[in-house]
Amino acid sequence: MKRFLSFVFLMISLASSQTISISGKVSSSAGQALEGVIVRLVGAGAADTTDPNGIYSLSGTVSTHVPAAQPSVVNSIGYKNKSFVIAMARAAWVNAALYNMRGVRIASIYDGYLCPGNTRVAFDLDRLGCSVYLLRVRVGSDVWAGTIIPAARETEAVFSKTPAAAASPKRSAALDWLQATKAGYASYLEQLTIASGTVNITMNPAGAAPDFGPNVLIFDPSMSTSTVQSQISAISSQQQAAQFGTGRYAWLFKPGSYSLDVNVGFYTEALGLGLSPDSVQITGLVQSSAAWMNYNATCTFWKACAGICVTPTGGTNTWAASQGAPVRRMHVKGNMALDDGGWSSGGFLADCKVDGSVNSGSQQQYFSRNDVYGGWGGGGWNMVFVGVTGAPSESGVNRTVVAKTPLVAEKPFLAIDKNGNYFVMVPDLRRDSTLGITWANGGTPGAQLPIDLFYITKSSDNAASINAALVQGKNILFTPGNYNLESAIQVTRPGTVVLGIGYPSLIPTNGNAAMKVSDVDGIKVAGFLFEASTQNSPVLLQIGDSGTTVDHARNPICLFDIFCRAGGQFNGLATSFVIINSNDVIFDHTWLWRADHGAGAGWTSNLNAHGLIVNGNNVTVYGLFVEHTQAYQTWWNGNNGRTYFYQSEMPYDPPDNTSWSSSSTDLGYPSYKVSDGVKTHEARGLGVYSVFRNGVTATNAIEVPANVAGVKVHHMVTEKLGGGTISHVINGTGGTASSSVLDYP
Repeated sequence: MKRFLSFVFLMISLASSQTISISGKVSSSAGQALEGVIVRLVGAGAADTTDPNGIYSLSGTVSTHVPAAQPSVVNSIGYKNKSFVIAMARAAWVNAALYNMRGVRIASIYDGYLCPGNTRVAFDLDRLGCSVYLLRVRVGSDVWAGTIIPAARETEAVFSKTPAAAASPKRSAALDWLQATKAGYASYLEQLTIASGTVNITMNPAGAAPDFGPNVLIFDPSMSTSTVQSQISAISSQQQAAQFGTGRYAWLFKPGSYSLDVNVGFYTEALGLGLSPDSVQITGLVQSSAAWMNYNATCTFWKACAGICVTPTGGTNTWAASQGAPVRRMHVKGNMALDDGGWSSGGFLADCKVDGSVNSGSQQQYFSRNDVYGGWGGGGWNMVFVGVTGAPSESGVNRTVVAKTPLVAEKPFLAIDKNGNYFVMVPDLRRDSTLGITWANGGTPGAQLPIDLFYITKSSDNAASINAALVQGKNILFTPGNYNLESAIQVTRPGTVVLGIGYPSLIPTNGNAAMKVSDVDGIKVAGFLFEASTQNSPVLLQIGDSGTTVDHARNPICLFDIFCRAGGQFNGLATSFVIINSNDVIFDHTWLWRADHGAGAGWTSNLNAHGLIVNGNNVTVYGLFVEHTQAYQTWWNGNNGRTYFYQSEMPYDPPDNTSWSSSSTDLGYPSYKVSDGVKTHEARGLGVYSVFRNGVTATNAIEVPANVAGVKVHHMVTEKLGGGTISHVINGTGGTASSSVLDYP
């Protein structure tokens, strides 16, 4: 007996671009020509400064995508021999479920991302007891349905969808946005309706200072030390052990000198507001302590510091933390310790300078990018250095050194000028291999976006209010808080900056995604905790559309400090945490965590199949941490991907290999999976660990296409930290964990 349902999907994205050529005059509201106004085409990335007569002239190209009808691609789902076979001609998200003829849902057959080819799902229809079923298949927003008759023999029915006549193509985004900024004036923003011509601009006086809300504390060097210290200590005491608490805070330090002990607790971010870390000088400490857990830092997560120069009391500044606790743009005038004397499992440092030595102590693994160190001491299972001055020498599989960073942009950050005007600094994209810090000659090069170009959120905001601001052309600055989102935040304008400070949590409430980023140039998303909720979300953060061919190499989408979790504070379900469909994306630091402890932690409760799925080409990831998801934790389908550093623990809690295996011949799931059709891929410094509670086995820690010259993996380790085992490191190569492979192939 066999029964088939065939379905088609027809729309793909074609690369397109639009040339913009605009000129005009900028005047004040009083009619005076304004000199020195910075005028930008946001999406095209072009800028000009007005002359004494207020004249500007701009031209540039912005990438867009045009939906276009294509020949039908037929996919099928069939039932035979007590199993469904789903045949995909092209990768897509598939949801297939069975209903009885009264329309009551009986069972789910599949809900997840499928690569091209056949996927077999064992399923005995006879056990359900019905004579006829309705099979409903959803691919994206399209739905197909047909009947399944278990008793039928060698019957077949085909259901297809023929493309309608193609409508005239429409661009997915506006031509571009014109932006003008000058100190003392309110920023100007206009959505262009013409590709060439004259646009004159009138600028009004600057408005009121921004309101960052009650969870942002702003410190000034004119404040008394006791006042500042008491406020810091009160929040620090509250947050030190609040691993799954609801508090979210940001501490902002205006330029100047302070004498403080800045002890950063959970969900707290300490931020200097200068263009250079040296603008904010703290004598004392900017520290992370694991004292709350008897100096075991393996559960010290979700905290950060950036943009501060610290002269440590006693000569050493301690940052004892594990995943999700980045250190960026810091200057330590002394030594730096990365542990508190107990265990630790971090971590991430970028764009930092340590005059003395960094001691990694008990850290199991660590990632450093574009730092400057006076020295490095300590080892571990997987230490990776990319573009670091003063990095130690490469040493076997446990220490990976890449001399220069091939392509990177630093994370946007909040800053203030000498007149007290806030802005967001968007650092330049750095190409052609970089080494060391961005601020060696003063401030970090980039574009300054005045704060009035941003909609500043409060935790009372929802998706509707945030999306309304985005439609108006605003960037978004999320202040600390917990945001319940009834639908996805839709980021569609090229060049949009979406920045979170103080670990804002984005929580979908209706089984929706928390954020979707359109397939357009130059969007920046930074500094968020995406939390799955009790209704399953297919994905929490989606970048671009499935099947896109748009080239973003000139102005890539960039992601920074993206953290996701299912379980912990409350139970959560998400099929995937992050899906990247767009090409040329740069992903700089992420921790994607299915909870192994806390609320909801359990094999059948906090369901979460995948951490990261990459479908786009030319995607580069620095500092990739993915843990405990229930299928492929990282699943790479695009070509020319690059990973610099990978850390993963396999799920602790599979009850048995019957429940947890990718096929009848491969036990468990590899943590890092590169699909068979991929022709080019490179990964450096990968560590996969097992802490199995129920004695299960994973055949491989890593699986990549075999004998493909363009697929290369360097420096891989496995570690066994509990029961069960990992049989091989990669593709049947390497011994039982703990083991290692230097290079593959």
